[in-house]
Amino acid sequence: MCDPVSASVAVMGGSTAFNVYSGVQESRYQAKVARNNAAINRNLAADALERGAIAENIQRERTQQLKSRQRAKFGASGVDISSGSAARTIADTAMIGELDALTIRSNAQREAFGLEVGAQNLIEQSRLTRRRGASQAIGSILGGASQVAGLYAAGGGQGGQGGARA
Repeated sequence: MCDPVSASVAVMGGSTAFNVYSGVQESRYQAKVARNNAAINRNLAADALERGAIAENIQRERTQQLKSRQRAKFGASGVDISSGSAARTIADTAMIGELDALTIRSNAQREAFGLEVGAQNLIEQSRLTRRRGASQAIGSILGGASQVAGLYAAGGGQGGQGGARA
């Protein structure tokens, strides 16, 4: 039969090993989740840029269509579109359309930048989580060793025979 100190040491060692293993596994899992979320953010950033480019092109096309309709209406009304208020109206339409297109591009770039920053933050979180897991594992090992040493010392260093000798 095993003496109480040896049994306690074995249980404490097993408990420490389990805590170290589960802590490391948990930190690895959390780090992987953060890396996966970073990859998702990067995909969303690429999507934002693509959507922005498409919307920018659509805006330019709409501006061209509006300018064509303006020219046609002015021409049908007998207005000279090469000068005066008709020319200024068409020029203003072009300017405002281009401003809208550039705003669309800028908004898409800002969205993508925010997502990229978020992705980088998640990568750093992943690294920190792994380091924290390693630090906690070391702390668990040291704490377990300290408890084992305390039990051993309380048992008189003699495998549970007590500290007093006859």
